[in-house]
Amino acid sequence: MTDHAGGARRNPEIRSEKADANAAAIVRFLLCLVLGTVAVVVLLRWMFVTLAAWEERRQPPPPVMKVEVPPQPPLPRLQTQPAQELARYREEQQKALESYGWVNRSAGIVHIPIEEAMRLVAVRGLPVRSEETPKAEGTGAGGKK
Repeated sequence: MTDHAGGARRNPEIRSEKADANAAAIVRFLLCLVLGTVAVVVLLRWMFVTLAAWEERRQPPPPVMKVEVPPQPPLPRLQTQPAQELARYREEQQKALESYGWVNRSAGIVHIPIEEAMRLVAVRGLPVRSEETPKAEGTGAGGKK
Protein backbone atom coordinates (compact mmCIF):
# COMPACT_ATOMS: atom_id res chain seq x y z
CA MET A 1 0.00 0.00 0.00
CA THR A 2 0.92 3.59 -0.29
CA ASP A 3 1.92 5.61 2.69
CA HIS A 4 0.92 9.19 3.39
CA ALA A 5 4.13 10.69 2.22
CA GLY A 6 4.03 8.72 -1.00
CA GLY A 7 0.48 9.97 -1.78
CA ALA A 8 1.59 13.56 -1.40
CA ARG A 9 4.33 12.99 -3.88
CA ARG A 10 1.95 11.74 -6.50
CA ASN A 11 -0.52 14.69 -6.18
CA PRO A 12 1.17 17.91 -5.03
CA GLU A 13 -2.12 19.90 -4.96
CA ILE A 14 -3.45 17.92 -1.97
CA ARG A 15 -2.32 19.43 1.32
CA SER A 16 -3.19 18.99 4.97
CA GLU A 17 -3.73 21.72 7.56
CA LYS A 18 -0.62 22.36 9.53
CA ALA A 19 -2.27 24.21 12.49
CA ASP A 20 -5.49 23.90 14.49
CA ALA A 21 -8.34 26.43 14.29
CA ASN A 22 -7.80 29.58 16.34
CA ALA A 23 -10.02 29.08 19.43
CA ALA A 24 -9.55 32.64 20.67
CA ALA A 25 -10.82 34.06 17.37
CA ILE A 26 -13.94 31.83 17.50
CA VAL A 27 -14.68 32.88 21.09
CA ARG A 28 -14.23 36.57 20.19
CA PHE A 29 -16.58 36.15 17.23
CA LEU A 30 -19.27 34.46 19.37
CA LEU A 31 -18.88 37.12 22.07
CA CYS A 32 -19.31 39.90 19.48
CA LEU A 33 -22.34 38.08 18.06
CA VAL A 34 -24.01 37.83 21.49
CA LEU A 35 -23.19 41.44 22.39
CA GLY A 36 -24.50 42.66 19.02
CA THR A 37 -27.75 40.73 19.50
CA VAL A 38 -28.22 42.15 23.01
CA ALA A 39 -27.51 45.66 21.71
CA VAL A 40 -30.09 45.30 18.93
CA VAL A 41 -32.73 43.98 21.40
CA VAL A 42 -32.08 46.87 23.81
CA LEU A 43 -32.23 49.40 20.98
CA LEU A 44 -35.52 47.99 19.65
CA ARG A 45 -37.08 47.93 23.14
CA TRP A 46 -36.07 51.57 23.74
CA MET A 47 -37.45 52.54 20.33
CA PHE A 48 -40.76 50.75 21.01
CA VAL A 49 -41.24 52.41 24.42
CA THR A 50 -40.30 55.84 23.07
CA LEU A 51 -42.61 55.64 20.05
CA ALA A 52 -45.51 54.28 22.14
CA ALA A 53 -45.16 57.18 24.58
CA TRP A 54 -44.94 59.66 21.70
CA GLU A 55 -48.10 58.25 20.09
CA GLU A 56 -49.94 58.35 23.43
CA ARG A 57 -49.04 62.04 23.85
CA ARG A 58 -50.43 62.78 20.37
CA GLN A 59 -53.88 61.35 21.19
CA PRO A 60 -56.47 63.84 22.39
CA PRO A 61 -57.77 63.26 25.91
CA PRO A 62 -61.06 61.37 26.11
CA PRO A 63 -64.13 63.51 26.82
CA VAL A 64 -65.10 63.16 30.44
CA MET A 65 -68.82 63.91 30.34
CA LYS A 66 -69.61 63.42 26.67
CA VAL A 67 -72.48 60.99 26.10
CA GLU A 68 -72.51 59.23 22.76
CA VAL A 69 -75.98 59.57 21.23
CA PRO A 70 -76.76 56.76 18.78
CA PRO A 71 -77.80 57.91 15.31
CA GLN A 72 -81.55 58.04 14.73
CA PRO A 73 -83.22 56.41 11.73
CA PRO A 74 -85.05 58.67 9.29
CA LEU A 75 -88.67 59.71 9.88
CA PRO A 76 -91.29 58.30 10.35
CA ARG A 77 -90.09 56.42 13.40
CA LEU A 78 -92.46 53.61 14.33
CA GLN A 79 -90.78 52.79 17.62
CA THR A 80 -89.37 55.66 19.61
CA GLN A 81 -88.18 53.50 22.53
CA PRO A 82 -87.72 49.94 21.25
CA ALA A 83 -85.98 48.60 24.37
CA GLN A 84 -88.73 49.79 26.72
CA GLU A 85 -91.45 48.59 24.34
CA LEU A 86 -89.85 45.13 24.13
CA ALA A 87 -89.60 44.95 27.93
CA ARG A 88 -93.25 45.96 28.25
CA TYR A 89 -94.30 43.36 25.63
CA ARG A 90 -92.38 40.59 27.41
CA GLU A 91 -93.93 41.60 30.73
CA GLU A 92 -97.44 41.42 29.23
CA GLN A 93 -96.71 38.01 27.73
CA GLN A 94 -95.34 36.73 31.04
CA LYS A 95 -98.46 37.97 32.88
CA ALA A 96 -100.66 36.17 30.33
CA LEU A 97 -98.69 32.95 30.84
CA GLU A 98 -99.06 33.15 34.61
CA SER A 99 -102.76 34.10 34.89
CA TYR A 100 -106.28 32.86 34.22
CA GLY A 101 -108.45 34.43 31.54
CA TRP A 102 -110.93 33.99 28.73
CA VAL A 103 -109.78 33.20 25.21
CA ASN A 104 -113.34 32.86 23.79
CA ARG A 105 -116.13 33.38 26.30
CA SER A 106 -118.96 32.26 23.99
CA ALA A 107 -117.18 28.97 23.20
CA GLY A 108 -116.10 28.53 26.83
CA ILE A 109 -112.36 28.51 26.06
CA VAL A 110 -110.04 29.80 28.81
CA HIS A 111 -106.33 29.99 29.43
CA ILE A 112 -104.65 28.88 32.63
CA PRO A 113 -101.13 29.34 34.04
CA ILE A 114 -98.45 27.06 32.61
CA GLU A 115 -97.63 25.48 35.96
CA GLU A 116 -101.31 24.58 36.48
CA ALA A 117 -101.56 23.16 32.94
CA MET A 118 -98.50 20.97 33.46
CA ARG A 119 -99.91 19.71 36.75
CA LEU A 120 -103.25 18.86 35.11
CA VAL A 121 -101.55 17.01 32.24
CA ALA A 122 -99.47 15.04 34.73
CA VAL A 123 -102.61 14.06 36.67
CA ARG A 124 -105.09 13.50 33.82
CA GLY A 125 -102.78 12.68 30.92
CA LEU A 126 -103.09 13.98 27.38
CA PRO A 127 -106.44 13.77 25.58
CA VAL A 128 -106.89 10.83 23.20
CA ARG A 129 -108.96 10.78 20.01
CA SER A 130 -112.13 8.78 20.28
CA GLU A 131 -112.05 7.44 16.72
CA GLU A 132 -109.24 6.88 14.28
CA THR A 133 -109.40 8.28 10.81
CA PRO A 134 -108.96 5.52 8.22
CA LYS A 135 -106.07 5.88 5.81
CA ALA A 136 -106.88 6.05 2.14
CA GLU A 137 -105.85 2.87 0.36
CA GLY A 138 -102.91 3.11 -1.98
CA THR A 139 -101.28 6.03 -0.22
CA GLY A 140 -98.75 6.12 2.52
CA ALA A 141 -95.08 6.53 3.10
CA GLY A 142 -94.13 4.28 0.18
CA GLY A 143 -96.19 6.16 -2.39
CA LYS A 144 -97.54 3.66 -4.98
CA LYS A 145 -98.88 0.28 -4.01
